[in-house]
Amino acid sequence: MIARLLGHGVNIVTSAAFLNGRSLGDEARSTIEEAGRAGGATIFGSGMNPGYAQLLAGVAAGASMNVRHVRVVESVDVAMFAADANMDDLGWGLPAGSPGHAEAVERAVAVFADGVDVLAGLLGVEVDERRCTVEFAHATADLDPPGRPIAAGHVAGIDVRWEGIVDGRPIVELHQRWVMSSRIEPAWTVEHGYLVEVQAEPNIRLKLDIWPHQEDLASLTTADFHAIGMTITGVPVVNAIAAVCAAAPGIRTYADLPVITSTIA
Repeated sequence: MIARLLGHGVNIVTSAAFLNGRSLGDEARSTIEEAGRAGGATIFGSGMNPGYAQLLAGVAAGASMNVRHVRVVESVDVAMFAADANMDDLGWGLPAGSPGHAEAVERAVAVFADGVDVLAGLLGVEVDERRCTVEFAHATADLDPPGRPIAAGHVAGIDVRWEGIVDGRPIVELHQRWVMSSRIEPAWTVEHGYLVEVQAEPNIRLKLDIWPHQEDLASLTTADFHAIGMTITGVPVVNAIAAVCAAAPGIRTYADLPVITSTIA
């Protein structure tokens, strides 16, 4: 469907698990790239993370020299989003030590490997290898996040690290730490936001906190929190529309576009 749209000259912006298409496999990626070039159309994928968070990291690194390593950390309690369909493939609530669980998580979050490519591209390099490490934390008591109960001793925390390797050395890292409660072992901490760490001259540490715009925080509902998540996912691709329409055809990432931001209301 994507190839048909691009082949007919329709530009695409998407937050549907697409950044550069590499995790879809060489055949699918080539089909999309060739269709875009044939139709003179462009596809661009983002979202908050992976996506906009990598742009944020690339910009942060621009204030320093001799960059050696850039890390982006998403660290959050996701209990309010427990029932969301995008949680289904992560294996929340599985017994500890379930065979194949780490491999299943790696497949489910493969788009973060493409985020590694995007960040590396912003830094002017191409990675030789992408490595994934998955760890789990387990509930110390029975938990009841909305729509996804978790028994004590079962998986209630997932920690995923995707690294980009150049000449045998990790240069970029996307680190996701998701928990369903603070009642877990190991007792992981979460930042409740996005953290960028740049090892360079000088070192840079940047924290992105996201807050509701409502003044009365006590009135916030689960739906309000969902709306925040949907906003920060959708707005980066909507704001990119003009730049995508002006871009060269084929697959394009933040490394190919001017800096994307919002206009003053």
